[in-house]
Amino acid sequence: MVKSRHFLCLLICWTAIGAGKGLPQTLDSYSPVAKWQRNALAATLVSVVKAIIAQQRSDGALVMGDRPPYRLSPYVANYAAMGLLDAYRITHDPGLLQAVKRWQEWYIAHMNADGTIYDYSGDIGAWRSTNDYDSTDAYAATFMELAWKYLQVAKDPSWEQKLLAVLPKLANSVCLTLQTNGLTMAKPRYPAMYTMDNVEVYKGWVAAAEFAQKMHRPQLARLYRHRARSTLEAINTLLWISDSRGRGHFLVGRQADGVGIEVKQPMVWYPDQMAQLMAIAWLPKTNETRALYFALRKQALYLPSKLMTEDELGRVVWWALAAETVGDKPTVSRILQLLMAAPKTLSTVIDIGLEGHVCDILAHALTSGY
Repeated sequence: MVKSRHFLCLLICWTAIGAGKGLPQTLDSYSPVAKWQRNALAATLVSVVKAIIAQQRSDGALVMGDRPPYRLSPYVANYAAMGLLDAYRITHDPGLLQAVKRWQEWYIAHMNADGTIYDYSGDIGAWRSTNDYDSTDAYAATFMELAWKYLQVAKDPSWEQKLLAVLPKLANSVCLTLQTNGLTMAKPRYPAMYTMDNVEVYKGWVAAAEFAQKMHRPQLARLYRHRARSTLEAINTLLWISDSRGRGHFLVGRQADGVGIEVKQPMVWYPDQMAQLMAIAWLPKTNETRALYFALRKQALYLPSKLMTEDELGRVVWWALAAETVGDKPTVSRILQLLMAAPKTLSTVIDIGLEGHVCDILAHALTSGY
């Protein structure tokens, strides 16, 4: 395991990332939240951004660890980069766009011919491929989402064309394991169709369709919309299980032979509860997923008095993302208090993708008034 590093070092000086130019005035234009809370949320956001930026090497790689050989998971780095884009919507710091573009350049430069990308370790000029990946579907899908998020905020025509050119390769990576039932397996030599992966695939197809549409490729946009609908239908019919009380939950996944991978009773955190929360957070909201959320909250929600470990941070992040989707403001508010106190209570974390999700939550809070 890579060495942990300092997390959320509280940054009061906005100029460290260029956020000092008008950020408080920008925040004043958002929905009414106590000024002290806005300032605390914004300070925490800048701290998380600084922590992510500190993990970017000069060649654009976004890494985990505080010294070589670094660990590099493209999947994790994609979420870290998306967090920087969420922060950009608040800070308007062009340095964040540059950091995201540099990561995208690294990713594209290291893609395999079939659109997949391996995990790496090492450092600048000495990256070593593991010749493996945690998944082929989710890596590509999250990069498609990152590309669409970048396109929405950056004005970079030549780079937009570059991203458009690699979109079919990314789509091919997802389709490497696409089954006739509409679900994807995690990777070619790992025959399981996971709920979490397929939720990310759905989001990736939606993003790819929006990207293609904006780039005036209507035929490509229609294809990706069709795939998004097919994935969503497969999730709702093959990965959702209704019970005798008219309620239901998501399976962890299905095996290649179609046998369901059931959650434990009671559900454990990973992958059972986390799969439920990811689906609730990122799929279109329905009465069924809303009911699942509140049933799960009654049975399993536990918020510590303070965040002391990365595992605790991961749990509150997924609860926050799901709570935002269903409109559970009291739970979001409680989690925000934990996140604002985290610089004093949580000293280390490895997962920069998790920090990217924290950026998402904080940026949403600053614009929505939670």
